[in-house]
Amino acid sequence: MTRWRCEMENCPLRGVSKVCGDGKDGPVVVSYHPSNGNKECYVRHSVLCWEEWKRVFDRYIRSIHRVFRKTLFINVDLKVIENICGVAVLHHDVGKLCADYQSARFYRHEMISSFLIHDYVVGMLKNSSLDEEKAELLSSIVSAAVYLHHEGLQISHEYYEMRAPTYGYLLNLLAGREFRMVESWMLISSELEKYAFGRTLGYFANVSSVSGYEVTNVLGSVITLVDGAPDPLPLRLAVASILHPITITDNLASQKRGGKPSLLSSFLGVTER
Repeated sequence: MTRWRCEMENCPLRGVSKVCGDGKDGPVVVSYHPSNGNKECYVRHSVLCWEEWKRVFDRYIRSIHRVFRKTLFINVDLKVIENICGVAVLHHDVGKLCADYQSARFYRHEMISSFLIHDYVVGMLKNSSLDEEKAELLSSIVSAAVYLHHEGLQISHEYYEMRAPTYGYLLNLLAGREFRMVESWMLISSELEKYAFGRTLGYFANVSSVSGYEVTNVLGSVITLVDGAPDPLPLRLAVASILHPITITDNLASQKRGGKPSLLSSFLGVTER
């Protein structure tokens, strides 16, 4: 029998039996469920997204910082925005680390990712210079960007309520469900942070499962805060400023497994190399 071989020599979890699929039948923790059966490793995809982020970092980071300062008057150090954007890129797929996604029973991982990232950024900003209201606003903007990172794919499947989901829409997908996280999810997340940041940031709550009702409440609040503002355009601009690099790095990383990137991602890839 042919065994799966990992091509990533610098993988931060290489050789860790409960996570690494090298020499086994396939990836232990998957990032993608293709129809042809060639599954992709979650750790590999996350590392590739991070490497793409490093390549395009200078193109985005100061513009993102300026959007928050000039349009929303969120005055934080550039380094804080760098870390938050890095976390959003590195962990945008963290919702895939639930058992329902791993077993292909639930594909809307971006909802769980958005929930987990929201609380993560709240934790990051707890000791920052921002007051509670501004910290919640920034956390919600990042959460909204993560939620929307597969918007095009969802629209292609006729999920037209992505931008303005009603509670009924969210409850229909999430109510009564308990999303059990895989046993190794905290280990994977912390090792990815060591790889990317040189240290563990460690703002994920060490939970074993996520309630669908909790996800609904947070997502509903996030979308209400962003789109329910008296003037939502500055907030939408802020969401787009973070959503764009998440989508670009995700698409560019997908090329490594044979995925078809967007035209913009292809253009960036050509001009950067």
